[in-house]
Amino acid sequence: MRTVATLSVAGLMVLGLSACAAEATPPEPKATYDSVVDLRDAFVDAGGECDDWVQGNRITNAAQSGDCSSSTVLSIYLSEATRDETVTNLKSISIAGVHLLVGENWIINVEDPESYRDALGGTVVTS
Repeated sequence: MRTVATLSVAGLMVLGLSACAAEATPPEPKATYDSVVDLRDAFVDAGGECDDWVQGNRITNAAQSGDCSSSTVLSIYLSEATRDETVTNLKSISIAGVHLLVGENWIINVEDPESYRDALGGTVVTS
């Protein structure tokens, strides 16, 4: 009987610890954004600076785009194909190299994309 009680207590401890571990796991980043404003808000929540926001929709292939500054540009896309075409174009025309964080339907062109990957998800693309 003592063995059963010991196993029961051990089992409860394991369940308690796994529940704590589950609470400590951060939520998965949102994979897609419905608007560039939603992406901007997530970028700011992740620690990005965007005090000079202008949604100019000037990025070719993008459904929407906007600038947080002269060096930080956010854009969303209707398909992975247009997103990938934009990444390829940026890599081919950039003299100073590119620093991108690329998600399912979005791109953030920012100097330090690694700083936002944990919060936003996506893949860092540099050249």
